[in-house]
Amino acid sequence: MSHSISRRTFTRLAFLPLAAFALPLSQSFGEEPAPAAPRFWCEFLPGDQKGVRLMKDGQPVWEFHLDGPERKPFIAPLCLPDGRNVANLRPKDHVWHLGVWFSWKYLNGVNYWEPNQGGETLVKHADIQIDGASAKAEIQMIYRDSKAPEETVLSETRNVIFGAPDESGTYEIEFRHAFTAGSKDVELDRTPPHPKGGGYAGLGIRLTNETSQMTVRCENGETEMLKIREKPASWIEYRDEKTGNGLKLTVLEGPADGCFYAQSSPTYCFINPCPVMHHTLTIPAGETLKLAYRIRVGK
Repeated sequence: MSHSISRRTFTRLAFLPLAAFALPLSQSFGEEPAPAAPRFWCEFLPGDQKGVRLMKDGQPVWEFHLDGPERKPFIAPLCLPDGRNVANLRPKDHVWHLGVWFSWKYLNGVNYWEPNQGGETLVKHADIQIDGASAKAEIQMIYRDSKAPEETVLSETRNVIFGAPDESGTYEIEFRHAFTAGSKDVELDRTPPHPKGGGYAGLGIRLTNETSQMTVRCENGETEMLKIREKPASWIEYRDEKTGNGLKLTVLEGPADGCFYAQSSPTYCFINPCPVMHHTLTIPAGETLKLAYRIRVGK
């Protein structure tokens, strides 16, 4: 199945008053100039790769990929302002975990989470716009059963908005999803929660093992996985108390009773705001479900 990706770049010119070029009164010609602030810019991925990335002084801060072998858009790396990457891409224990990505678990009983289980996720079209250190991707996707590839089970319009970093290097990424059922109702389901896991579907963030040293805070006041997932919450964060850097995930739109799967251990760190944690959801034929999230990386 063919797909297309279009690219657009916008450039903004800033005109400064002449006074902006005057030397500060406290600076003499003999002093060393103050170091320049870190330079950020967005650019398209190099070579044949399809996607966009944010650069800081020549090094990637984040990369958004559209054409991985899993055919699911993902973000990796995802770096804190101090340069540490927190996105774990294709770890050996779950090679289908793609840093930051979105995947349903079951649609009408068919598995879309693990590879080669019958469910297929396809990007049909993507339009990427770059404006300095910010970017936006609008993506058209379909979900289908490999046993009936001519039928679209679910279609999706996804907007991913990458905000420019502030002076501290902190930045935000916003995801807006609109899922429309095809000619039949679509039941969204998950593996039921159990003591060791389960209860996951939707936006996933597989974190590097080093983030297990961070402090976990959740809106519902809980800090341990089995308790966090029992109470609805709209945000959760993992934060390094020494530097103040971390990651905060906020649910902007979704079911009111949505809960977080949030695990933090030396060998497994994973966050998932699951809209079907404790029960299934059904999208009636032709109707639309909207979900939205924001990830804040840094302070």
